[in-house]
Amino acid sequence: MHSQSSLDMDSLHEIAALLQSRLSDLLAVSDAYSWVVTIISWFFITLALSMGLPIAFLIVFDFFLWIYRLIFPIPANISRGRQRHESLSHPVRAKS
Repeated sequence: MHSQSSLDMDSLHEIAALLQSRLSDLLAVSDAYSWVVTIISWFFITLALSMGLPIAFLIVFDFFLWIYRLIFPIPANISRGRQRHESLSHPVRAKS
Protein backbone atom coordinates (compact mmCIF):
# COMPACT_ATOMS: atom_id res chain seq x y z
CA MET A 1 0.00 0.00 0.00
CA HIS A 2 2.84 2.37 0.84
CA SER A 3 4.59 1.63 -2.46
CA GLN A 4 1.39 2.42 -4.36
CA SER A 5 1.12 5.93 -2.79
CA SER A 6 4.81 6.63 -3.47
CA LEU A 7 4.30 5.65 -7.11
CA ASP A 8 1.35 8.00 -7.28
CA MET A 9 3.44 10.85 -5.90
CA ASP A 10 6.24 10.09 -8.35
CA SER A 11 3.82 10.03 -11.24
CA LEU A 12 2.31 13.33 -10.07
CA HIS A 13 5.77 14.90 -10.06
CA GLU A 14 6.42 13.56 -13.55
CA ILE A 15 3.09 14.93 -14.80
CA ALA A 16 3.82 18.32 -13.21
CA ALA A 17 7.29 18.43 -14.80
CA LEU A 18 5.82 17.50 -18.19
CA LEU A 19 3.14 20.19 -17.91
CA GLN A 20 5.72 22.77 -16.89
CA SER A 21 7.92 21.98 -19.88
CA ARG A 22 4.90 22.13 -22.24
CA LEU A 23 3.75 25.45 -20.77
CA SER A 24 7.21 26.98 -21.11
CA ASP A 25 7.10 26.05 -24.81
CA LEU A 26 3.75 27.88 -25.16
CA LEU A 27 4.92 31.19 -23.71
CA ALA A 28 4.00 34.16 -25.88
CA VAL A 29 7.12 36.09 -24.92
CA SER A 30 10.50 34.94 -23.78
CA ASP A 31 11.84 35.45 -20.29
CA ALA A 32 13.89 38.39 -21.53
CA TYR A 33 10.72 40.36 -22.31
CA SER A 34 8.55 39.18 -19.44
CA TRP A 35 9.35 42.34 -17.46
CA VAL A 36 7.74 44.41 -20.24
CA VAL A 37 4.56 42.35 -19.96
CA THR A 38 4.66 42.76 -16.19
CA ILE A 39 4.97 46.56 -16.45
CA ILE A 40 2.10 46.73 -18.95
CA SER A 41 -0.11 44.56 -16.75
CA TRP A 42 0.65 46.71 -13.68
CA PHE A 43 -0.27 49.80 -15.71
CA PHE A 44 -3.69 48.38 -16.55
CA ILE A 45 -4.24 47.16 -12.98
CA THR A 46 -3.45 50.68 -11.76
CA LEU A 47 -5.81 52.12 -14.36
CA ALA A 48 -8.60 49.83 -13.17
CA LEU A 49 -7.99 50.71 -9.51
CA SER A 50 -7.92 54.41 -10.30
CA MET A 51 -11.67 54.27 -10.87
CA GLY A 52 -12.54 52.03 -7.93
CA LEU A 53 -10.44 53.52 -5.17
CA PRO A 54 -11.90 57.06 -5.27
CA ILE A 55 -15.42 55.65 -5.11
CA ALA A 56 -14.45 53.43 -2.17
CA PHE A 57 -12.79 56.42 -0.49
CA LEU A 58 -15.96 58.50 -0.89
CA ILE A 59 -18.08 55.74 0.62
CA VAL A 60 -15.75 55.45 3.63
CA PHE A 61 -15.62 59.26 3.99
CA ASP A 62 -19.43 59.48 3.86
CA PHE A 63 -19.72 56.81 6.55
CA PHE A 64 -17.35 58.64 8.89
CA LEU A 65 -19.07 61.95 8.19
CA TRP A 66 -22.40 60.32 9.08
CA ILE A 67 -20.93 59.02 12.37
CA TYR A 68 -19.44 62.47 13.09
CA ARG A 69 -22.82 64.14 12.53
CA LEU A 70 -24.46 61.63 14.86
CA ILE A 71 -21.98 62.52 17.60
CA PHE A 72 -21.89 66.30 16.89
CA PRO A 73 -25.21 67.31 15.30
CA ILE A 74 -25.68 70.67 13.58
CA PRO A 75 -27.46 73.10 15.95
CA ALA A 76 -31.06 73.83 14.93
CA ASN A 77 -30.81 77.59 15.58
CA ILE A 78 -28.35 78.19 12.73
CA SER A 79 -30.27 79.59 9.78
CA ARG A 80 -28.81 78.61 6.46
CA GLY A 81 -28.51 81.29 3.82
CA ARG A 82 -28.86 84.11 6.34
CA GLN A 83 -26.85 86.55 4.23
CA ARG A 84 -29.25 86.13 1.34
CA HIS A 85 -32.25 86.92 3.54
CA GLU A 86 -30.55 90.04 4.83
CA SER A 87 -29.77 91.27 1.35
CA LEU A 88 -33.36 90.69 0.24
CA SER A 89 -34.82 92.49 3.26
CA HIS A 90 -34.06 95.88 1.67
CA PRO A 91 -36.44 96.80 -1.14
CA VAL A 92 -34.93 97.32 -4.55
CA ARG A 93 -35.99 100.52 -6.23
CA ALA A 94 -37.01 100.26 -9.82
CA LYS A 95 -35.21 102.59 -12.19
CA SER A 96 -37.49 105.12 -13.85
